[in-house]
Amino acid sequence: MINTLCEKFIEIGKVFGRPALIVFGFPIYFYAIIIVSGISIAVILAGLLLKKRGIDPYDITEYALVMLPLGILGARLYFFLFPYSSAPSDWSEFFQFRNGGLGIYGGVILGYLGGYLYCKFKKQDWWMVADCIGCVVLLAQAIGRWGNFVNNEAYGNLVTNPSLQWFPYAVQIGSQWYQATFFYESVCTFIGFLICFFVLFRHKNYKKGWIASFYGIYYGIVRLFVEGLRSDSLFLWIAGSPTNIKISQLVSICTIVLGLWRLSVIYRKNLHQLYSKLFKSEKQEVFCSFYVLLGATVVLFALSVWLIILAFPVTNTTAMEFVLATVLTCLTVYCLLGTISLWDRRKLYCPNCGSRMTDGEEVCTNCGQQHKVQLNKTLLKIFPYKVYPDFSVDGILPWQDPLKKDKAKKGGAK
Repeated sequence: MINTLCEKFIEIGKVFGRPALIVFGFPIYFYAIIIVSGISIAVILAGLLLKKRGIDPYDITEYALVMLPLGILGARLYFFLFPYSSAPSDWSEFFQFRNGGLGIYGGVILGYLGGYLYCKFKKQDWWMVADCIGCVVLLAQAIGRWGNFVNNEAYGNLVTNPSLQWFPYAVQIGSQWYQATFFYESVCTFIGFLICFFVLFRHKNYKKGWIASFYGIYYGIVRLFVEGLRSDSLFLWIAGSPTNIKISQLVSICTIVLGLWRLSVIYRKNLHQLYSKLFKSEKQEVFCSFYVLLGATVVLFALSVWLIILAFPVTNTTAMEFVLATVLTCLTVYCLLGTISLWDRRKLYCPNCGSRMTDGEEVCTNCGQQHKVQLNKTLLKIFPYKVYPDFSVDGILPWQDPLKKDKAKKGGAK
């Protein structure tokens, strides 16, 4: 009887060309089932990782309630803001989620923003939370890409060579074979998840923010490569016209740069110690660094101007040219400010004896010469002098249920 009911009310079929589980006439797409499965597994594992890092594992439920709706909204916005090159988005269909159209980067960006704000509200360590969530996001993405497989989407270029028409190199869609880019990304993100999981659970030298930085760099590289192969990419539109810039490649380069910058912040002390060994004294380091950075600023400025000329008009440029022009321009400005800051920092050294003074001093304590030291406060905020935040996790113990701890104490007292 149960089998008869199942056959009558539950069936597997296709709705609008997409495979679905049809329950009482209502289609539940396999794409949605796979995506939700990936999210569910990710949430459970995130709870375990939070517990390992001394945070209440049940907090992941709250984070999920905040980040998941924002993530879906962000993914939908990403798809509509950066549509295919063939036609602009029809915003009247924005809330028709069941018609498809999501972009993972939009979900990650808006989801993380919501998680950051909620983390500050709860007064928890954001980088610790971000690392635990970033690790499992890679797993969710690895699982979710198989939703693209059942929907016959996220594929690459046409494969016409019969000797290459085999899975997993290629996937058959209709009578044609295409590069299985969904599979490439799924495997790579799963490998990334395994690396992050090992670091969080086993590595003794793990530092807060490392996983978030790794995600930006690793997934950025993976997506940059995979997106170059895809034939169904989303594009950057400017003034109602599509450009040649694949938006996910543009975002990937940005995440790689941000990830590298974040790693430099985490390992700033180590990097500075290595750099300091090149000089005999701190004064020599400041003075030499000024000239090195000045030369770098000039070179970057020349490259920026050259690339800006190549990158315009934007509608004819590629993602790589556009991003390189933007990144080099930002680096030029950053290096210019750094050069000015180092010139300002030269005031710290007495012009008579060369001994180091402190900010605010007016007379050198070594030789007695009057020399007022007044560093630029704005530059000090941008380039603080030898500030090394602590990103270590030493002393952090796994979370323990307070109720069980109380029971254990009472039991011990008896």
